[in-house]
Parts: sequence; C-alpha cells; structure tokens
Amino acid sequence: MTDFKLPDLGEGLPDAEIVQWLVAEGDRIEEGQPMVEMSTAKAVVEIPSPYTGTVVKLHGGPGEVIDTGAVLITFALEGEEITASEKAEVLSTSDRQDELAESAGTDEPDLGEVFLLPDLGEGLPDAEIVQWLVAEGDAVEEGQDMVEMSTAKAVVEVPAPFTGTVSKLFGQAGDVIQTGKPLVAIATGAAPKAKTDTESEPQGKQKASEKAASVVGAMEVGDQIKAESTIGADGIKTGAAVRALARKRQIDLGTLAGTGPDGEVTLADVRAAPDGRTATASEVPQAQRQAAGKAGTGAPIGPAARSLAGSLGIDPSDIAPTGPRGSVSKQDVLETARSRMSGGARPVQSSGDASLAAGKGIKAAPKVRAYARDLGLDIRAARASGPQGSVTTGDVDVALKAANEALLGDFRAGGAYKRPERAYEVSGRAERLVGPRRVMSQAMAKASSEVCHTSLFDQADIAGWAEGSDITGRIMRAVIAASMVEPAINAWFDGKSLEKTIHQEVHLGVAVDSPKGLFVPVIKNADSLAPDDLRAELNRLRTAIADGSIKAAEMSGGTLTLSNFGMIAGRFATPIVMPPEVAIIGIGGLFNQLVLVGEYVEEHRHMPVSLTFDHRAATGGEAARFLAAMIVDLSLNF
Repeated sequence: MTDFKLPDLGEGLPDAEIVQWLVAEGDRIEEGQPMVEMSTAKAVVEIPSPYTGTVVKLHGGPGEVIDTGAVLITFALEGEEITASEKAEVLSTSDRQDELAESAGTDEPDLGEVFLLPDLGEGLPDAEIVQWLVAEGDAVEEGQDMVEMSTAKAVVEVPAPFTGTVSKLFGQAGDVIQTGKPLVAIATGAAPKAKTDTESEPQGKQKASEKAASVVGAMEVGDQIKAESTIGADGIKTGAAVRALARKRQIDLGTLAGTGPDGEVTLADVRAAPDGRTATASEVPQAQRQAAGKAGTGAPIGPAARSLAGSLGIDPSDIAPTGPRGSVSKQDVLETARSRMSGGARPVQSSGDASLAAGKGIKAAPKVRAYARDLGLDIRAARASGPQGSVTTGDVDVALKAANEALLGDFRAGGAYKRPERAYEVSGRAERLVGPRRVMSQAMAKASSEVCHTSLFDQADIAGWAEGSDITGRIMRAVIAASMVEPAINAWFDGKSLEKTIHQEVHLGVAVDSPKGLFVPVIKNADSLAPDDLRAELNRLRTAIADGSIKAAEMSGGTLTLSNFGMIAGRFATPIVMPPEVAIIGIGGLFNQLVLVGEYVEEHRHMPVSLTFDHRAATGGEAARFLAAMIVDLSLNF
C-alpha cells in the first residue's frame, strides 16, 4: 500500500482544510482523477490522484485541517495484492473510533454514533463547555439543544445531530474541546452488525458517524459523503464547501437565492452566480421581487439580520424581503435604514413608526448611534439639531453633559445625596469566564509575561479643529501618519527568534468595548483608505460585533492597535501590547486647559495620548518620534 501525503498547496502554507471528498473508500481511481477539494488560506483547490488503484483509507473528514506533509489518503496500487491483516492495520492505525474506544475504556459497550465538535466559527480551534443541557441516559431528538459552548466570539447552543439516547458526554463544564474531537456519543438504537473473527470492516467504508457528525445542524447518516449544511451567523443555510467556493469566487452568499431545501444555498447556486460582484435588482428572482412588494410580516429572517434590525430599531415586519426564498437579509435591513434616514418612502407599509433606534421619531446616522452607544447614552435623551431633525454627535455630547449634571444636581442644590442604581444585576458568586472574556484573559496573561512594556505620554492641542470633526477618524489618520514618519513602531516582533518585521501596510486594530467583552477588529490596509472609507469600515466592523457576525479573520493580522478608552473615562493609561505587535496607542478623555498665546491666556481643548511599546523591539527614540508625529498631526487644524 502507498500513502499519499498532503503537498504544499501554496507558498509555504502549513495546512489545508478538507472541503469535501470526491471519492470514497473502496473506489477505484485513475491517475489524474480529482480526489478531494481542499481549502487553503488562498483558495479552494482540487487535488488529483497521483496513482491508479483503489482507495483504502481517507485520513480525515470534511472540516478537518490536515498538516502539510501528513498522510491524506492510502492507496492500493493497480495490481497490488493486500492481505486482510494489512488492510485491518491501515484502518486501525488512524481510525478515530479506536481512539474513542481507548479514551472511553476498552471494557465499555458500543457507544453508538459519536458526534465530533464542529467548527463553531470560521477556523476556531476549540470551544469551552459552558453547561450540558442533557445528561447521560437522556433521550434526545434530532435538533434538540444538547450543550452550550463558548467560543472566542459568543456562547452558542449545539443541537443533537440525531435522535437517540445519550451514551457518553466527552467533557464537563469548563473543559475545552478541540474542534474535530469527540463531544457526545448517542446510541441511535440501530443494532450493530455481528462479526466473526475473520470478518473485517467493509472495504472502503468509513463509519457513517465520522462522516456526518462534523457540522452543527441536521445530519444525514449514510455510507456516501454528503454536503453538510448549517445556518451560519449570517443567517444563511449552506455547507462548508459552498462557503469555501463562495470565498474563492468572492461571491456574497446573501445575494443568492438558495434552491436547496428550506432555502439552502447549494454549490450549483454559487457556480451559477457571476464572480466577485453583488447581484443587482434585475438579477433577483421574480418570486423574490414579488415578495418584496408585499408586507414583510412573517418573512423569515436570520439571526444576524434580526440583530441588526433590533440595533437600528426597525421592526422586521416593516422590511421588504429580497433574500433567499423571500427572507429578510442584512442588506434589506440597511436599505430600509437608508430610506428612512433620507426621508424616502418605506419599502412596505407599516404602522407609521419612523424610528431608527429604540424610541420613536429618532433620526441619526450609524456613526452617531455607535458614538452614543460607546458612551453608554440612550440616544432618546439627545435633542436633535441636525439636518431634517437628526441627532448629531454634538447633540450626544450635550445630552451626556446634562445627564452627568443631573446626577449631581440634588447635591449641588443642597439636597440629600442619592446613590445611583446598580447598572445590572450581579449574583455575588464566582462565575467562570467564557467566550470573548476567557480569550481576552488568556491573551492578556500571555502578553504580560512576554512583552517588556514601556509607556510614553503626551497631549495634543486640538483647539483648531473644525466643529463636528470626526474624532476617531482624526485619531486613525494621526496613527497612520506617525507610521510613515517612524515605521519602526508599525511592526511585529518574534521574541523566540529575535526577528522584527516592519510592515509596509498599516493594518489597524481598534479596541471595541461590548457587553460580550473586548473585541479588536482590524481595518486592513488602513493606510490606503480615505478618511470616509476608514470610518465606514470601522462602523461595519462594530456592527458585525454587535450582531455576532464578526469573522475570526477580521480580528487578526493587526500591525498596530488603537484603544480610545477616553470615550468613557481616563486620561492616560498603559494599555497592554499584544504580541506579535510592537505597540498600542491609548487615547484619553478630552479636556480643557489654559494656554498662553502671546500676551493672552486662552482655553484650549486637549487630547491626551499614551503610547505603550515593547522595549525589546523598539528604542525609546523610535517610540518618542512616533508619538511626536501623532501629536503634530492631531494639532493640525485641517
């Protein structure tokens, strides 16, 4: 027998993910015949067979990541004789059921179908068990929630892939399970086939549970490789192979009308779509355009679109559905919001609620809503002074100041002090950190132990700024400008190899506070974006965090990080540098200060700036030059 090892599918790529097998164990295959679709960081590629012969063993299932150089498939070459013992040895050395039997104990009975933890995000390596919703011995129905799992993005419920009885739970609350490892075993009631000592597993057949139990959602169990589907965070029902092909062809799945069961987007739908562009109105199927002309009441809406509608204060029944099978897409939500902001007609008739946020009659741009949300202010408290009665950032500042004054009003008037109400209920019990908070805790501990943190502080006089200037936009511009003046800070450092990489592009991470924990989405190639595009991309990433659709790739690859903590409180700080980055910039709360201008004293607005850097990778002079360049750019009146 001959082992075929996964070749390097790119320039030094360390691994690749199995999208789908195009052959099954026991199949006869010709040299050059496509065997498998593999997804790399760059593309989805088909790997042809290097031999003519019979497939003996497939080493992995859809969704599994195979290291470059690891065995991918075992062949029996044309004319090669294989004994039963040789075949049994190949099947047993890498068979996952043997591993499960060892972990469960050799004296335990057959556990039934073993469900492996699927990828609960896009490339997430593991997830933590928050709590089991079932116990061993419980009867479960297909689709019934079994367990709450915490990932770096959210806490999600994983449904049962089949109907049966829970025979084993592979872990308890607090345990971290690797993607692709056993999560739960379910006895489906099917009696195992009796074997004699001379019988071996049917040639070329992989256990059905290993093929089917790798993706959250309804599973089909059988002897053939099947496309496995689930509803993702974007509300679209489809499989891993479909998503991989869509990424390869740069197609937005939200623009496709799924032709599969329950609106599922299939490989055929993606292949039939034009490459790399969004479908126009003329390309939306007639049935969808007809549905869009009707009241949206009852139209299906995915979790991402529903969350976005909720954050914008839009009733889903007021939205014209143009998504797959007449569903409401995120694009439909945004189009409705734009229509209302511009005073245009609504896509459909509704009860007359013209709000874009909690509270009726509120008009505000998305960046204004994000600004109010970051400050913890209910936008309904702001008095609108903008165009067409819309709320501006200035209105938010005035409302926040009034709210703070109100807290001290009674005290200043000589009244009795009134303690504020607790912002939210607390249990008083020790609670395990889960989801993004667990990941943040681990990352902070790692950074604190590895990085030699050193900080510099200064402040910029911003009295010359025009009224209504985009504060965050100006800060991002200054960070990019400083990266041009002193590139040494826009870098990565490897403490083990003592290698430093100074980057040509600025991939700017922006810390975002949320109820789920700290997120740091990355604006890729920020140095090549215009100011308006920078702000638009940041707003998009913030919305993705709010509705849970943020992707792992959108929170990685940063070369420099910005933390604008001053929107809440604080002037100077020593934020933590996250390796391999070399520095992080902290922006404190704006304050007024008396300044001597010639013979006169004036009150000027100032912005405090903190720069923490890894002193192993950057000198004090490099850090000081970077900070000075930021101060200069921030002080410009244009």
